[in-house]
Amino acid sequence: MLNKKALLFGFIGICFLSFAGCGSQEIKPTTQGANNGNELAAAQKSGRDQELTARGVNQGYQKKLHLSSEPRNAQQQYLLGVRFLKGDGVSQDVSQAVHWFRQAAEQGFAPAQHNLAVMYERGAGVSKDDSQATHWFRQAAEQGLVQAQFRLGQRYLSSENLTQEEMTQAMQWFDKAAKKGFAPAQYHLGMLQLNRKNVSQEDANQALQLLFKAAKQGFAPAQYHLGMLQLNRKNVSQEDVNQALQWFNQAAKQGFAPAQYNLGVIYERGAGVSQDLTQAAQWYRKAAEQGHYEAQNNLGVMYEHGQGVSQELVQASQWYQKSAEQGFVEAQFNLGRLYAQRETDSPDNLIKAALWFRKAAEQGNVVAQYNLGLMYALGKGVTKDLNKAKHWLSQAAEQGDVESQKVLERLNSTL
Repeated sequence: MLNKKALLFGFIGICFLSFAGCGSQEIKPTTQGANNGNELAAAQKSGRDQELTARGVNQGYQKKLHLSSEPRNAQQQYLLGVRFLKGDGVSQDVSQAVHWFRQAAEQGFAPAQHNLAVMYERGAGVSKDDSQATHWFRQAAEQGLVQAQFRLGQRYLSSENLTQEEMTQAMQWFDKAAKKGFAPAQYHLGMLQLNRKNVSQEDANQALQLLFKAAKQGFAPAQYHLGMLQLNRKNVSQEDVNQALQWFNQAAKQGFAPAQYNLGVIYERGAGVSQDLTQAAQWYRKAAEQGHYEAQNNLGVMYEHGQGVSQELVQASQWYQKSAEQGFVEAQFNLGRLYAQRETDSPDNLIKAALWFRKAAEQGNVVAQYNLGLMYALGKGVTKDLNKAKHWLSQAAEQGDVESQKVLERLNSTL
């Protein structure tokens, strides 16, 4: 029906968005997957989620703990809270976990203070209370608990109207945790320093060192961003590409979806490597299965055209739908296009095509606006409505779309 094309520019190359299908070919920076430290924890596992632990607590207490008598020792109270939270040997009871964390926290036991703060932050077993969360994070942080120092920094950083003082406080707490080797803090502090205005070369070098330290501990977001920095250099060399691939691979093998997606783009385009559509599809799938909407869209394109996988339109439609439901405009357009091209398969397909074209059109996709305008003009998949046809064609025309301008002129001449 249409042979129109639009362009989307990315870091590495150009993606042609057309009625024949579109994959997202852009390699992008992200904060997705960065360990946010919200886990109830007292130990950092490099590059992985933190878990409930009993850091600094004699593990023998767990064996000696009996529910027949109420523990008064803060360490025992903390462990009992952990058991109630996990349902370990007792019925899981989040409210009881909060009770015992509070008992231990009020005696100054830092891991319990940290966990109580998380419970307030989440509203788990207690009413959500940000001021209480900040209070207990601070209590634990001031005792030197690295997870609490990191989380307190994040609390400052997440302020709705971030002030310079709050930024300074965030960086100070990140710095305390980073100096103790806490990888998420090293990563966050490094990124904050790199993103400052007019950053000096000395500060940039310090930031890179922090990212490198976090990456060497296996912290996937740091590995990913080091790869991005390699690709964003001026005059990217083959050596830069090779180093970026190494960092992306390390992050991707840990399941970090943005790195998996980037590897998919690199192998699909053959950017600094031999093109390998099979590997591209494999990496897209790994990211797509974690909900990465651009990877879902690109995997749909590969199934539609049989690139790196066998051609399967049902699979293409399913992956487009997953991405489109997350609001990704290219997938919304692709799903609408796929339904429109299969209008003879079902009387509902044009209705579905119009629905998805509308969603893409509302986000400014010029080809979707043009398609939707034509559907209203012809009464295909929608009730014929020339006013709505003119509306959507005008939206596309205002973006400089020549074909829409021509159709508008013809419509106006017939009225």
